[in-house]
Amino acid sequence: MEQEPTIIKEIGGYLSVDEHGFIVKVASPEKFQETWKPVIEEIKKVYLENFGEKIHSIYIRGSVAKGEAVEGISDVDSFAVVRNKEDEVDESILEGLETQIENKFPFVQGAEMGVISLGRLDNRSSFKMMIKTQAVCIYGEDLSNEIAPYKIDKGLFIHSHNLEKSITSTIKGLEEMQDKSEIEEKCRWIMKNILRSGCEIVITRSQKYTRDLYPCYKVFAEYYPEHEAEMKEVLTLAISPTEDKEKIVEVLERFGSWMIEESKLQNK
Repeated sequence: MEQEPTIIKEIGGYLSVDEHGFIVKVASPEKFQETWKPVIEEIKKVYLENFGEKIHSIYIRGSVAKGEAVEGISDVDSFAVVRNKEDEVDESILEGLETQIENKFPFVQGAEMGVISLGRLDNRSSFKMMIKTQAVCIYGEDLSNEIAPYKIDKGLFIHSHNLEKSITSTIKGLEEMQDKSEIEEKCRWIMKNILRSGCEIVITRSQKYTRDLYPCYKVFAEYYPEHEAEMKEVLTLAISPTEDKEKIVEVLERFGSWMIEESKLQNK
């Protein structure tokens, strides 16, 4: 049976800035949608049950934090800041916890959980940036008040810095994968990385920033129209991932390789 074409929905937007050019956080607990509130509570409960008194604070980010989540399409993204040293943080249990959330709430496309130690937060600018600009604290002491504001510039680069490593590790990891869902999840993850890298490499020209997938594709295509079709293919695979390992690798070796070189150029 021929697979139905993926419907790309034009959802998401770019972060706003104030009169001084600093990013304004639009995420807030007041924007949590009723359907997603039980998911948020379950995530908080799971973090506390597994990390207990080590927890300093817990954050929700992404479309759920902005009140823009769509059932059956949106992920629920979260992370916790813990008090112990980084080498004592056991993240090995997170995959099982993510599956636990997904099984309990079938309308959640995927659950992303992470842990960062308080002592290492300064060395993880991506977490600091998300806390300040895009995340809502749902438990503990909100760290956003202690973090300086951000402007839309190269200081927001996260994914493009590590794109080569991400693509290389994905290609290598796919060689051993046999489980369909595992392959699809890896496909979704790397395609999201490419989309967000695409937004980052035009950031100084566009003065636009987002982690939302469709706007990432759109702003990239404005500056690289000759690669619009390739990024649209990446967007399609991020929304409807494939289990075809050869297809994933082909996209990564073809368009991914170009993106790596362009990212290096724009990161200079």
